[in-house]
Amino acid sequence: MHELQRFTQDENLKQMSMIDPDKAARDFDVTDHVMKRVLALSDRKPRLAARLRMRPGVALTSLILFVVMGASVTGYAASQYVELQNAKGETVLKTAKAEETTDFAQYLAKRMEPYRQSVLSQLNPGEYAAYYVKDDVMNKADANNPIQFEYKRVDYKSFGSFAQEMKRTQAPVIHEPSRLPQGYRFDYGYVYPKFMYPQMSSDKDYVRLKNELIKQSESAAKGEKLFIKKLEWDQADFSYARYAKGSDYLVISARTLFPDSKLTVFQNEQDTAEKVSIKGSDTYYIQSEPTQGAGFKSKNRLGWIDADRRLLFEIYDNSASKLNKQDLVDIAEDLIGSH
Repeated sequence: MHELQRFTQDENLKQMSMIDPDKAARDFDVTDHVMKRVLALSDRKPRLAARLRMRPGVALTSLILFVVMGASVTGYAASQYVELQNAKGETVLKTAKAEETTDFAQYLAKRMEPYRQSVLSQLNPGEYAAYYVKDDVMNKADANNPIQFEYKRVDYKSFGSFAQEMKRTQAPVIHEPSRLPQGYRFDYGYVYPKFMYPQMSSDKDYVRLKNELIKQSESAAKGEKLFIKKLEWDQADFSYARYAKGSDYLVISARTLFPDSKLTVFQNEQDTAEKVSIKGSDTYYIQSEPTQGAGFKSKNRLGWIDADRRLLFEIYDNSASKLNKQDLVDIAEDLIGSH
């Protein structure tokens, strides 16, 4: 492990430190549930994934979010949403209407962003770090798990080097599809470190890390807000491959699931979803209107669970994409048939 490091913050962080935390807490309903929504909606998937015993994060795609099955969902309609079952007939994935972002969620996401960017600026590509922010508002919102994590990714520009990194880090394997839409070429790929503390607040190593960073903050000079510890890592549990054609792109991702993971895939209210069988595997397909504006920025989404390897595969494109359902099905057939 690297030694603890303390950094003097830039003007953005200094301005944030001037906010009255008690007033902010009075102005909003500060709850752990709200903080979970912040982490989901501000692209902070590593923390969200850790809570759900699955992985993302991450700094992954903003298209698909996951929550524990059984969460309250409004507007559920059998004709618009789908469910996928395992071999025992148990529902392991369902699609549902996305919830609205609360004012407090937006506020916290904006408040956290300068700290996150400051951490990234201190990391070299490939480095992973834990950090603690001495900020009463954010820590009251997520009192049980105040430690954040950030990774400065390495983008591999050739599929060969990307494949080597997946092998080196034991990341979920994405095979290069042979049936890509015409004109699409490999753009880049990356892996994301395996989360080290799946049990979070009940994990002894996590508690030790948390106490170490908080203790550092308590003895810090006045005005110091951010405390970082770089973490050694050698295994990944998320792989991401992007293909591009001009301004259009297509993404294939694979993430590791914990045993008995049960997932909800959020979609916009106007989207349509259907179950598609591909080579004996049930998949979900979601189609969005490209002119929708706000919401998930994708025209087509297709995903499935590989139960044997405990992986979730996802394929999606950009909102202005000219691709259609069959294009994604062709790729899925390649990937499902390669295992």
